[in-house]
Amino acid sequence: MNKGIVMEVKSKHLFVMTSGGQFIKLSRKTTHGQIGEEIEFSEPRGRWINPSFHFTSALAAAVIFGIIVFSVFGGFGNGQVVAYYTLDINPGIELGVNDEEKVIKVRALNKDGAKLLDKLNYKNQTLENVTQLLMEQIEAEGLLVKEAGDIVITSTVMKDKAGIDEQAVLIRMEHKIKEVITRKHPKDAEKVKITSLSTPREVRANAIDKGVSTGKLAVKLIIAKSEGTVKPVKAPKPTPTPLENKPTKEPFVKKPDNQPVNTPDASPRREDQDKSKRKGVTIQELKDSTIQEIVKDFGGMDELLTSKKSISKEEFRQLLEDDEDEHEENERGDKDKKKNKDRKNKKDNQENND
Repeated sequence: MNKGIVMEVKSKHLFVMTSGGQFIKLSRKTTHGQIGEEIEFSEPRGRWINPSFHFTSALAAAVIFGIIVFSVFGGFGNGQVVAYYTLDINPGIELGVNDEEKVIKVRALNKDGAKLLDKLNYKNQTLENVTQLLMEQIEAEGLLVKEAGDIVITSTVMKDKAGIDEQAVLIRMEHKIKEVITRKHPKDAEKVKITSLSTPREVRANAIDKGVSTGKLAVKLIIAKSEGTVKPVKAPKPTPTPLENKPTKEPFVKKPDNQPVNTPDASPRREDQDKSKRKGVTIQELKDSTIQEIVKDFGGMDELLTSKKSISKEEFRQLLEDDEDEHEENERGDKDKKKNKDRKNKKDNQENND
């Protein structure tokens, strides 16, 4: 495997600089990353390029090269993020930690998250302490158990030799969250389900591209995986009327042929019908909904992960690739529909003019 730093991201390709100063063009279909991130990639299938092609001047290229090489290939030490942890409740927060598990970078994932970060003093604090501070603030804002449901934590290690125990950190974060909920809302603690997911770098990079949290995109992929085994929750059927309370059967009276026969409407309500046909979750729904609202229609995280407690990073990579392939296929289908519609309109206009 080769390693390099992402220098530029385009719609279909990204450009990576290796430690030797060479630049390579890679397809985003198989490689994901954001500017400044160190990634691994297979033997280059793209073409080597001249760095001046992508930078406005040789000086800018030299400055960027120097900064990134110094920070990633042995520079700033504890000032480098080695892993990201996201917390999706309603406020969405991402915390970047160094190899000492101290938070050195924070990012709001929605408006509620931005409000919390304005009041958060995270510098030189451990991830456990910052998690507790966040939960205390969420409680103070009245968002902690506003509606009982699911909380999702995700971890993304940015380097193979990060120097931290990813799973141990997730467990400690879970413990801190449970501790605050149990202390503040002992009666509601059992209603809250905390799910921890370890995601690969590709999922986080794709989530950033789409403008959603890593946790929400991971849940979208899990829902896609569960299609066919987990059905959206439907509204309960009405309870049958007891036999003794049933009205007596009216005698049959033939109605005139031109008069419609009034039959009871047995079709489900539109909202129930739409929910029963629902497949997966769209990116727009991820942006507009909380994590609780997203998983509620599918029975919650327990139901989605009923067959296994966790999903491996390799499985997430495959799910992401399948999701991207489906997205491209849908885009092609939409373009074809538009072309056919345009052809039909053009033909109709020509016929009308004739």
